Amino acid sequence: MLGVTLVIAGSAGGALADHSDGDGKSFTTLAPSFTQDLFGIGPEFFGGVAFAPDGDPLVDFCRFSGSDLRRFDRQSVVSPDPTGSELHPSTVQGSNAGCGLTNHPDGTLYSNTSGGVTNLDANTGAQLRPAFGDAGNALGIATDPQTLNLVYVGFDGVLRFVNRDFTTAGTYSGATAGLFIDGIAFEPQGRYLFIADRTNRAVKVIDRSGAIVNDVPLAIGSEPDGIAFKAVAPKFMVTVNLDGTLTRYDFPADDYTRTPTQSLFASGGFRGDLSQVGPDGCLYLTQEGTRYDDGSVDSNNSLVRICPGFAPPPGAGTEGPVGDATCSDGIDNDGDALVDGADPDCAGGGGTTPTNKDQCKNGGWRTFTHPAFRNQGDCVSFVTSRKSRP
Repeated sequence: MLGVTLVIAGSAGGALADHSDGDGKSFTTLAPSFTQDLFGIGPEFFGGVAFAPDGDPLVDFCRFSGSDLRRFDRQSVVSPDPTGSELHPSTVQGSNAGCGLTNHPDGTLYSNTSGGVTNLDANTGAQLRPAFGDAGNALGIATDPQTLNLVYVGFDGVLRFVNRDFTTAGTYSGATAGLFIDGIAFEPQGRYLFIADRTNRAVKVIDRSGAIVNDVPLAIGSEPDGIAFKAVAPKFMVTVNLDGTLTRYDFPADDYTRTPTQSLFASGGFRGDLSQVGPDGCLYLTQEGTRYDDGSVDSNNSLVRICPGFAPPPGAGTEGPVGDATCSDGIDNDGDALVDGADPDCAGGGGTTPTNKDQCKNGGWRTFTHPAFRNQGDCVSFVTSRKSRP
């Protein structure tokens, strides 16, 4: 039902306001230099994550089809909150999602369902046109950064695609047939597709030909689900795992065909599910449980945010339509050709990526979203590292 309110909003703020202190307790351990916040809660099972035009996070309820969406108001918080968690209020929007959910540069959402791919209004959640393509497994779906097609996991484990006009459908890769594939994500340049193989508790890497070029069994954590990428050096990948951990993968020289070093990125959480990176460069992930900032725990599902410096997928930033010469978060969200993994629209800084140390001073570091910085020193280090590159 549209407009069912979970909690009452407190203070209001501007666009992409967050009101949070980064001192969440959802995970009992988190890698140094990163922060976490308990963003919001709900009684439903939370699955996929996407974003409304104003940056509000949306989560679905992980069904084969017919799932509604819960929308969290980024611009306000619950006040007072006895747990000190700075929760964001939410409403339920009627929709027809599955579990996998993704933004697209055309300004709408797409979801993997048992009836094929559905196209949803990013603001209201309403279905915009009939579903298209072969039946999906309702889980992984991602926008291809190079073609802007929607790649999704079929009911039989085969990776399939549809174009955004819903006129063409086909097979992206048959190499995963018969496997239980959950979350999928392209690395920012779109050269490789990463898939969470829950059959073998591994991450597989698929190249543009559809071939498996790397197969990485989890050494830390249990079954992988959500997948995300760190946007700037040191670059790495993370998986959200079913045992309440996050695993970090460092690939030598950022070569995704080589064996990565695995390490524990976060632990002590709840069963993890899908994830998505938002326009603020933070990772948003869903968990089957809630730990509040005062340490108390209950059975609500939760949306957790980890910052900074992750790479939003195409369409999750705040750029305009495809080809629009607008810089938002330094990532190619509008389909322009990438330059050094970043959107050329942002070459002049654009207020979102610092190009000199002076831009970091006098609180200027707070204005940047690609990446988001913890302090002035982080901002200066980023500028220095960029200038030293050949």
